[in-house]
Amino acid sequence: MSTRLVSTSLAILLGCGFGLLPIGARGQETLQTGHSQRIQAKALSLGFVLDFDQPPKPVKIVPAKDPRAAQGRHTNDVVVVMLAIDAQGRVADAEILDGIKALNQSALACLKDWRFRPAERWGRAVGTVMVAPVMFPMTASD
Repeated sequence: MSTRLVSTSLAILLGCGFGLLPIGARGQETLQTGHSQRIQAKALSLGFVLDFDQPPKPVKIVPAKDPRAAQGRHTNDVVVVMLAIDAQGRVADAEILDGIKALNQSALACLKDWRFRPAERWGRAVGTVMVAPVMFPMTASD
C-alpha cells in the first residue's frame, strides 16, 4: 500500500465532522511507516481492499464511555484504532494501534455501534481497512 493511500484514508476519516480529531503530521507519518504493514495484512486476511473509488463515510459514530470520567480528569486522550469496515458498513474487526491501557477496552467497545456507508470500488460496496481516533474528551471540573 502506498503512503498516499494511508494519508488519504486518514484524511477521509479524520475530517468527517463526527467529532473525530485530526492526527497531526507527526501522527500521520507514524501511521504510514509504523502501521502500513499491519493495515495491509489485515485487509488481505479479510479479503478487503485498500484501493477504492469512494471511501467509507461515517453514518453513526457512538462516543466512547470513559471509565475514568468520575475522576474529573483534566486531559484529552485519544486511542488510535484500525477498523475493518465490511461491505455492509459495519465494523467487522478492530485493533488498537496506539492506545492507553485504561481506555483501550472502552474504545473497542464503542466501535461495535459505529456504522458507515461502505467504501465503493467500481460501483460496488467493498470492505476496507481504515485508521481512526477514538476520543476521550476532558471532563468538566466541579
